[in-house]
Order: sequence, then structure tokens, then C-alpha cells
Amino acid sequence: MLPGSPSYRASCIGLTLGPSMSRLPLTAGPLRGLQWGRKLLSWTLVLEYSLFALSVVALYYISQYSFLLFHCLAELFAVLIGYCVVLVVVHTRHIVKNSLLVAVGSVYGFVATLDLFHTLTYKGMGVFPFEDQNPSIQLWVAARFLESVMVLVATVVHQRLCEDLRWLVGFVAVQAVLMVGAFLMIFQWKVFPDCFDDNLNVLTTFKKTSEYVVCLVWLATIVYMLLIRPHCGAVAWILQRGRDLAELCFCGSCRGSLGAGRFSGDGDKALTGNLPDYVRYNMVLSFLFCILTEFILTLYHGTVAWQCIFGHVCKVMSFYLIYKALVRATLSEPYTCLFNDLTRINEDLSRATQVAETALKQRSEVMAWMSHEIRTPLNGIIGMIELLHSAALTEEQMRVVKVMDGASTNLLVVINDILDFFKLDAGKMTLELIPTDVAELARSVVALYEPKMAEREVRAVV
Repeated sequence: MLPGSPSYRASCIGLTLGPSMSRLPLTAGPLRGLQWGRKLLSWTLVLEYSLFALSVVALYYISQYSFLLFHCLAELFAVLIGYCVVLVVVHTRHIVKNSLLVAVGSVYGFVATLDLFHTLTYKGMGVFPFEDQNPSIQLWVAARFLESVMVLVATVVHQRLCEDLRWLVGFVAVQAVLMVGAFLMIFQWKVFPDCFDDNLNVLTTFKKTSEYVVCLVWLATIVYMLLIRPHCGAVAWILQRGRDLAELCFCGSCRGSLGAGRFSGDGDKALTGNLPDYVRYNMVLSFLFCILTEFILTLYHGTVAWQCIFGHVCKVMSFYLIYKALVRATLSEPYTCLFNDLTRINEDLSRATQVAETALKQRSEVMAWMSHEIRTPLNGIIGMIELLHSAALTEEQMRVVKVMDGASTNLLVVINDILDFFKLDAGKMTLELIPTDVAELARSVVALYEPKMAEREVRAVV
């Protein structure tokens, strides 16, 4: 595969479709970093990040005016992203053919539902008749546990999810059961541990411990995604990257394969479900913001502290990165790859058409030459047979001469038919209407095969 070739450019896209495009190859080496640098400087990304930064600044100023409005907008933004992710991933599952993305997308659908009720039960919303802050924070803790644990489970069992649809259905069913169980424990049975003490206006030990546990789960997920192979430890992975970089710098080649693409072959699939770099990196960044969110939200006293504001901003950033990772993996890149494939197919078809036209032209020239070369000696034979007609021959000899004359004439007709075929292929065929004696035609055919019929003692009467 040569750099600059269509196949090389297609492999750099990182995502393929359908049965023949189920694997997601990855670009490698520092050249990949340069490509990402150029992409980051593109005007679309600059506009995108600028709008997001303005949104964050607007949320901050809104929090200074009304924390309840800030909390509602931040949470509803995350809820909207969660539902968008699950809808996009589910409806593009037949294109992407990656069950890991579907599983992770389904997680954020259930998490968005819990976050929605967390927003509606927040103190001061007035939607539910709760006088304290405890149910809202309990829903927050349930959502964070569901998000972190199920993403880790999806990463660990992704091969099962890809191989068997029943595992994917069971994975979604378990999330539904956990979500319903959380609602029942909080609203119906009221057995969920307290997370906020309204009297002291502080977090409980259970809530802080839960946040630390969630941080550990996210760390485990990050480590599991960055360890590219089951038997490739972090130290070996870093050393391999160093060796590849040294090869590139000192040997002037890019034979090394930095990143996960080196280990995503047929016999050794990547633990991340063959995710391309941009998806995995955005997901890891999202998980890091989740860790930052959980850690910050263990420090605040009261629900209007700056830690609470900064924690919700980090949560918005986390959901935004998940949205970028999954939506780009399911919508942007597959269709880009599809259009590139169509363009390449059209180019190949055009080249094949040109080759076929050239071959057809050469064949016509060769057949015309062969027909001419065959017709020249045949005309000599026909001329000699016509001379025999004027010679003094016996009746039997004359009959043989007539048969020879008919056979040579038929051969000339066949040659002319071949030429007519090429005229027809070129669109230059002209049709003529001439009278034909069917009886004479039948007698000539019988006379042509009389010797063979005589050998087998067969007689034909016309």
C-alpha cells in the first residue's frame, strides 16, 4: 500500500461499512499527530469549540444569576445529548456494525433518564412534592454508578456483544432493570442510602465514598481501553511506542505502528472493539472529565458552592465529548468512507471501461485482419473452381466440383458474417432484402453432406 494511493487514503479514514468494512483500522505514527493538528486548525472545529466555550461562559454567568436555572440548563443539555446519542447509535447500527458503540450508546440513554429525574426532583423545581435535596442527589449517585459500571462492562465483554445479539439484548435489559430498581429504592421502598443531610447542609459519607468508587471504576475503564492487547502491559506498550518513534526519527520510515492500529489484526482484536483513535481518545477524555466531576463534587458544602458549578460544567464537557466520539463514529466517518468508496469505485469503473473499449477495438482490428487474410486464398480457391466449371468433366466430376463450389461459397459467407458482426457491434450494419430459393438452398446443404451420409448409408431426399 503506497502513500497517496486510494487504498492508503481509505485506510486512514479509520472506519468501514458493512460486512467487508467491519474492522476499524487506525492510522499510525507521528504523522497521525500532524494530521490531527491540521484537523484541529480547521475552521469547522474552531467554530465548534468556540461555540462550546461561549456556552460554558454563558452557563457560568447564568449560575451567578440563578443557580437553579444554571443547574436545569446544564442537566437538560446532558440529557439531550444522552438521548441524541442513543437514537443515533441505534439507528445507524446496521451501517457501523459495531456492537460496542451500540452498547455504550444505550448506557447513555438510561443515564439520561436518571439525570432527567434528578433535574426534576431538584429542590426548588416544584415538579415533585419533595421538601429535601436527598432524592435528587440519590438519583445523581445512581446515574453515576450505572454510567461507569455499564461502560466498563461493555468494554470488557465487547467481543460477546459483537458475536451474539442475545448478549447485547441482555446488556440493555440489565440496564433497564437497574434503572427501575433505582427508582423503586428511592421513591417506593425508600431504602437507598441517604446522600445529603439537609439539616447540616453537607454530603453524607455514603455519597462521598460512592463518588470515589465511581472514580476508580472510570480509571479501570480508561486503563482497560488503553491496554491495547490482553497480554500487552502498559510498560511494554510505552516501550513499543518509543521504539517506533526511534525508527521513524533515525531510519526515516514509518514502519512502526504507534497506537492501537498495530494490534488490531485478524487474530488479535483490540480490546476496545476495534475503535479508531478519535473515538477512543474522545471517550478517554470524557471519562477523565467524569473523574474530575466526581472528585470535585465530593468537596462542596451546600448545593450552590463553586465546586458544584464547576462539577456540572465538567459533566457537560464529558457528555459533549461522548457525543463527538459516538456521533462521529456512527454518522460522519461512515458516510465519508462510503462516499470515498463510491468515488473510488467510479474511478475503477471508468478505467475498466476504457480498458474494455481498447480491447474491443483491438479485437475488431485483429478479426478484420484475419478475415482479410483468410478471404484472399479462399477467393483463389473459388476462382479455380469456377475454371473447372468450363472444363470437359464427366457428370460425377461435375457433381464434385459443384459441391466444392458450394462449400467454398459457404465458407466465404461465414467470413462475411464475421465481418458483419463487427459492423453490427460498431453500429454500421446495413440490412438487405434478397430473393432466396429455399429448395435450392436445401439441395446444396444435402449435397455438402452426401459423402458423410454415404459412409453411414443414410439417404436424404429433397
